[in-house]
Amino acid sequence: PQVAKEKGIRFIRRDVFIDNEHKIEPIKKQLEAARDLALKKGYAVAIGHDYKTTLMAIKEMVPAMKQAGIEFVLVEDLVSAN
Repeated sequence: PQVAKEKGIRFIRRDVFIDNEHKIEPIKKQLEAARDLALKKGYAVAIGHDYKTTLMAIKEMVPAMKQAGIEFVLVEDLVSAN
């Protein structure tokens, strides 16, 4: 962040890392944490890998996340908006 500021480069920090564990249920818990944070502060940056379990957890969570009012956007869109 310090170097980005010095160079005038816009950036945004990660809020939640979703797949420290490679199991669906812990990943879902992290996605729920990202959802709760997004609802509280208006956005959340959640990152992870393209592991099979991560992708399965995301696929299972998308309908509930959208129903909760969560919109999935590109990180670059958040950087531009903040």
